[in-house]
Amino acid sequence: MLHLYSADEIHSALELIFDDPSRRRVVVVAFVGRDAADLLPHPRGVELYCWPEPGATSAEGVRRLLARGTMVKFVDRVHAKVFWCEGRGAIVGSANLSTNGMTAEGLREAGVLVEDGEGFDIGKLLKGLSPRAVTEVELNELERCSNLLRAQQRRVLSAPKAANKAAKMPVRAEAYQPTSFRAWAESPFPTVWRFAPWFEEFDDDEEEETAEVVESDFHRDAYDDSVQVEPKHFRVS
Repeated sequence: MLHLYSADEIHSALELIFDDPSRRRVVVVAFVGRDAADLLPHPRGVELYCWPEPGATSAEGVRRLLARGTMVKFVDRVHAKVFWCEGRGAIVGSANLSTNGMTAEGLREAGVLVEDGEGFDIGKLLKGLSPRAVTEVELNELERCSNLLRAQQRRVLSAPKAANKAAKMPVRAEAYQPTSFRAWAESPFPTVWRFAPWFEEFDDDEEEETAEVVESDFHRDAYDDSVQVEPKHFRVS
């Protein structure tokens, strides 16, 4: 086992174990940066799993990886950082596939290189994931929410010094209080509401259509259950 004490050392170890594109290679990281395709050695054929979290994973970075032949899948709430190569071993540490995680100009990272034969089971790690295919619809939504989040952060950072202290606090989901359904549906923060159809206000066709959507999209009985929903379930026209 080799100890890695910086982002540079992690990236150097990655270049070492990913130098043979004929071997199976797997990356499981929380977040992917804009320059991920340039940081990943021989990206074609790599299996990559990441969390499409607005403001953290770059939609452009994912598109660049896909364009270079990386097999990207999305996994919600994955926070592992593992780079594995068949017959070479695995890097396990703190670094995401981003400039912050893989360069000297980035964050302070650390990890270990577990050599092949030391018992790291990539199959067991992947078995615990629930991946899904990357779609253009979800990439567009990731990009839209990330842009909204950055715009809100810019407004907070540009607030006058004399402004209320609360305006200078980092943007947090629990502090975000949308004032309308549109604001909630377009929010970058996936707060949960409970939704229940009220059929007395619907005609027969609307009632049937709503019940079908609730049952097919949320796997609930529209007449008996309320449904937990997030902004990603709605698109406001």
